[in-house]
Amino acid sequence: MFLLPLFVAAWLSLFLVAILLKKSRGNVRVLLKSKLGYESSGKNSRAAILSDIRSLRGTNHVGTLLDDLVQRDGAGSWPPKATYCLTSWPAALRPYKTIYDEMAPKLAVEVPSLDDNTNTQRINTFRETFRTRLGEEIDLPQVVKLLGIFGHQDDDRLLSDVRNAVYCCIGVSRHAYRWGTIPVVKAAQLEKVVHMPDELDVPWKLLQQHFGCDSQSGNVTSNIVLNFDESEAYIFRVNPTLSPTIRSSEENFFRIFRNVEIHALPVYRDMVKAIISYNQGDLKSCATFVQKISEQLRPVFSSYLQTVHDDKIALKAWLTHVQGFAAWGVGHVDANSGEWVKFDGQSGNQALLFQALDAFLGLPVYLSDADRMRTMPVLQRAFCDALARDSRDSEVQMCKTFDEIIKRLKAFRAAHRSRARIYLSQPAPERLPMTAGKSLLKPDVEQSIEFLDEFMRNAPSAAMGTPGERYQHDTSQTVQYGVLASENASLHIRDLNFHSHGSQFENSHSLREALWFKEMRSRENAIDCEHDGTCIWLLDTTEYLSWQADLPPDWRHRLLWIKGNAGAGKSTMMKFAVKHARRKSKEELILPHFFNARGTAMEHSTEGMYRTLLYWLLRELPSATVKELESLHEHHRDAVWQVPELVDILEAALEALADRPVTFYIDALDECPVEEVRDMLKVFRKIVRTAWSSARQVRVCYASRPYPSITFMDTMFLDFSTQDTHLKDLQQYISDELHIGNSHIANEIRRKVYDKAKGSFMWVVLVVTILNMDYDSGYIERLSARLSDIPPGLHELYDYTLKRYPENREALLSCCQWLLFAGDSRNSPDEVWWAARMRVDCHYDTNQRLYANLTTGDMERYIIDISKGLIEFRGAQGRRYAQFMHESAREFVLSAKDLWRLCGADSRCAFETISHESLRDFCLEVLESEKATLHDLVRTYGQVIPINAIMEAWPELRQRRVPKNKFKSSHPFTIYAATNVLRHAEFAQDHGSGQTAFLDDFARRCGPYFLSAHAPYEEETGSAEVLYSLIGFLLDTGSWSLISEAQLPSLQRAWEQGQPFGLVDGGPDCPIERTLRLDKSDGAVHSLVELYLQLRPWNPKLKAILQRLAQEWDFWNPPDDLPDHPPCAGFLSIAEMYPKLASFLLIALADEALDAHISSLMDIFEMLPGNHGL
Repeated sequence: MFLLPLFVAAWLSLFLVAILLKKSRGNVRVLLKSKLGYESSGKNSRAAILSDIRSLRGTNHVGTLLDDLVQRDGAGSWPPKATYCLTSWPAALRPYKTIYDEMAPKLAVEVPSLDDNTNTQRINTFRETFRTRLGEEIDLPQVVKLLGIFGHQDDDRLLSDVRNAVYCCIGVSRHAYRWGTIPVVKAAQLEKVVHMPDELDVPWKLLQQHFGCDSQSGNVTSNIVLNFDESEAYIFRVNPTLSPTIRSSEENFFRIFRNVEIHALPVYRDMVKAIISYNQGDLKSCATFVQKISEQLRPVFSSYLQTVHDDKIALKAWLTHVQGFAAWGVGHVDANSGEWVKFDGQSGNQALLFQALDAFLGLPVYLSDADRMRTMPVLQRAFCDALARDSRDSEVQMCKTFDEIIKRLKAFRAAHRSRARIYLSQPAPERLPMTAGKSLLKPDVEQSIEFLDEFMRNAPSAAMGTPGERYQHDTSQTVQYGVLASENASLHIRDLNFHSHGSQFENSHSLREALWFKEMRSRENAIDCEHDGTCIWLLDTTEYLSWQADLPPDWRHRLLWIKGNAGAGKSTMMKFAVKHARRKSKEELILPHFFNARGTAMEHSTEGMYRTLLYWLLRELPSATVKELESLHEHHRDAVWQVPELVDILEAALEALADRPVTFYIDALDECPVEEVRDMLKVFRKIVRTAWSSARQVRVCYASRPYPSITFMDTMFLDFSTQDTHLKDLQQYISDELHIGNSHIANEIRRKVYDKAKGSFMWVVLVVTILNMDYDSGYIERLSARLSDIPPGLHELYDYTLKRYPENREALLSCCQWLLFAGDSRNSPDEVWWAARMRVDCHYDTNQRLYANLTTGDMERYIIDISKGLIEFRGAQGRRYAQFMHESAREFVLSAKDLWRLCGADSRCAFETISHESLRDFCLEVLESEKATLHDLVRTYGQVIPINAIMEAWPELRQRRVPKNKFKSSHPFTIYAATNVLRHAEFAQDHGSGQTAFLDDFARRCGPYFLSAHAPYEEETGSAEVLYSLIGFLLDTGSWSLISEAQLPSLQRAWEQGQPFGLVDGGPDCPIERTLRLDKSDGAVHSLVELYLQLRPWNPKLKAILQRLAQEWDFWNPPDDLPDHPPCAGFLSIAEMYPKLASFLLIALADEALDAHISSLMDIFEMLPGNHGL
């Protein structure tokens, strides 16, 4: 809500006016003040008030907080100062303002269209153009670095006022991108999620972290109060090219909020002084300051009343071209609950003055705690909270005057309710009823106004109630205030997981969301841009020009394949080509994908490629078309994506684009499995031929190494090695970057570097770095000799580098083993550091103590040093990850015989096997050291997960995600070790290395924990110990379930041939049977045995033991073929006696075997009286 809450907030403010005017009629001199609300000089000037506030620091904690607010968020002033002179901005930030100024004229139109398809196309075009310009101009890593500096230098005024300006610029830019057109239209209102470009999202998160709030839409301070410079000029306009009436209405309306804070500065000061006087017992001085506050509030309401009328803010212009821009109405899918969380736009009740007045008067705040956390900067919240605490003693005296206040308020309320009704009743057929604070209200205008009228009618009485009572209105079309969970500020929106298809198809963009995966653009973003002046030669080659021709001789000229050796610069060239294509044509749709063998499975598979291409392609289609595609593929909602279905959707989506040109850029085909590449080439050949036959323009450009060899003749080829202009790029790079002077010797060295490179850009980059380091160290006479020592070829260069620095080889080996075989392509600096320490000091406890004293920077520097640059770190702060610096480096490590020999291997197969065994042993070390943590896992997990949450999150629970989320931050390797120790053993067993001895060792070192008779709860004894012991076999953490036939077949065969674990040997005295006999009469134990037999029949030895015990105890007679039905009775028994255990057990058993019985199990728990707190 925007205008409306300002009315409501103003009514609350009149409480104070009425209180104070009863004591004093004020002084008319206040009405003669300047337009800024206080004198230009003297004791009431801005400078004097700021100095006065500075002097309050240390006298009272409220005064200190007010000074903090002015100095830090306000850049030494109030309203907060923002510098918009671009020469004051760091160069990396300047494009944000330039791009907004360029895009703003494209945003607004005088008269909106009423056609949804037209509006959708306009929105998509605006967003695409905006995103393209951001991608072209913004150096995101540098931006992140700069904002990090801002975040740690709060005392620097220059940095603070620039930060404020950038905060506003990005906040306003996000609103422009969110709506895509002004006036706001229905097509945009109905969106559930809008994926912001990284260039607007990542910096926004950092800025919001600094200011301590996390709303996607910003707040009144960020988007409005800061949108004026020091001369009070209005900066970022929404309607810069429209009529004077629209432009003046926009500026006058937003200036209201700026003027409120201009007049508020002396009010804040005198609030603090009144509190200080009261605390000192000086009631006379306190009354004087309260009287001053009364006088100072008059200009606030006077300015407000003089502005909110048709002469200053045109009725029609406000509703269509002003109010909607400040709304938001979209959100994200919560990663934990799976629910959609919506954020609303700016609202007048976010204004600091009204929040401070409520606090000072001791009135309940209009914003819920959740909304305050979301939309109020942390220093503003702290100031208001302190005001509320310190003014509490005077609440009784103020309440005595409430009767008179309410009388005065009734007349004011009636006048403003009717005024708001007039503004909100203006026709706006292009959109659904809304306010800025609520993106959707009731289905029609009249119903919406009735709702708002009722809201306003109840506002004064609501102010006397609790926050929860204030908003008990109909929520059938709206979301109540205060019930929405805040978005986690540390997460990028693209980090959300949309792999679970079932629920996502209910949203208007559900198909795109189901396609999305978080690494979709990781490789493209990680590729360095071209060196200045390079890559341009591609645009003039015969092959490229023929490929770009509007009328080529046949369809084969729509396919171009660029080939070059490893490290030649193909990926950089492809990134350049994509950027150039986007600049050249706004009509042509550019769809790139960059395969990445060092990334996740999605990054080096054609499934990931098709999902990436479709994700961006579907954004260009009308919503109706996307819904048609969804309806055609509903049968895929509950399944993992299959490549054939993705191809079907891609072909249908391309047909729906009609005549719009489309160009695909597919990089690094050699980093994708060759059979998948063969099939992909056939798909694109068909697509291009089909488009050619229907006179549509579809082009495809591939890039790859010459190997592996794939015979495919229906394309044009461009070979890097034959391009003289590519070699000139090498010469230019060497000339620009090899900083060794300009002597004859230096030029001769440059020539030798060029000759020796043989076209490899990566080789040149590495060698130039080495030579520059030698030159900087003063060893110019050694450069020629050093260059002679350096071998040609990338693999040879890597080998040379490692041999040149032989120290820390074993630590390097451990790092490489981790990156290659740990199974996660996004290895954090912590994980790789631990991997390196595995061989330096294998004692887990010792490393744990050292680890506690290290920063991320410390760990990164250590890894880079021991790897000699083979391993690099990428990603934003807080999400850094390690990877090999190039695919050729990963390939070198896999084939480096010197590294093989370090671990006793004589072949690549042996190297991989031994590496898995090393990781297996590391996991075992962690598990033995973390027994207490595993114990806590059982205890905590069983306590906190309610049964309803279990059922709602069933897909995630099947994948055992909850323990990882809960414990990884404090115990980074506990979950990895528990879930991977047997996976590494399985690999070794499968490749011929017997694991019987390991399994026995595992039982000896970790078995006692899993069979412990110690109860996690002190108050529970006896049979509870047995139940918790059996959980060890039901959990993934070291349980037999991990060795099932379906998951680990090689280890399963080894197990059945021997007697690993020493647990199941078939005899009556084996540990498992002894444990079960602790309390044979307990029904819960019987039920657990029955449950295990029904759902885990794959283990013949354990099955035999349990069957023997069941028959001995005469409580269950198992049939020859175990029934395939839910163990209702067993679960009910457990749930009745041990409800926490039952919920935990349900998670532990989460697998395909239970899927068919979920409804039955849910019925069981609903039968329990009160659901036992679950």
